[in-house]
Amino acid sequence: MRDRQAVVIGGTGFIGRHICRAFAKRGYEVLAIARKPAEPIPGVVFLGLDAVSAPSEDIVRATRSADLVVNAAGDSWEGDEASMTASHIPLVDRLVDAVATLPRRPRLVHLGSVH
Repeated sequence: MRDRQAVVIGGTGFIGRHICRAFAKRGYEVLAIARKPAEPIPGVVFLGLDAVSAPSEDIVRATRSADLVVNAAGDSWEGDEASMTASHIPLVDRLVDAVATLPRRPRLVHLGSVH
């Protein structure tokens, strides 16, 4: 039996780090995707990828084996209107499109935003 796999977009952010830890504690293989690395989390693999601007093929490749994809990414307080829009609307559209192309579609969970 293969292990369950979770991909967390925004996995080095405040909420994303907590999500990664929780999945790792529950036996998931966890891939944290983010623009920049943070302090390593035990049991979590990091992939440096800006999901807002990366080619869709990179997102498909990163999520191909996932049972679950969590989107915890997005500018919160420091971004201007354009960067917040890019990280909250087109990113979600790209993730939905990428997951829809996979032969075995993972569950996609999108976290809301104050924006």
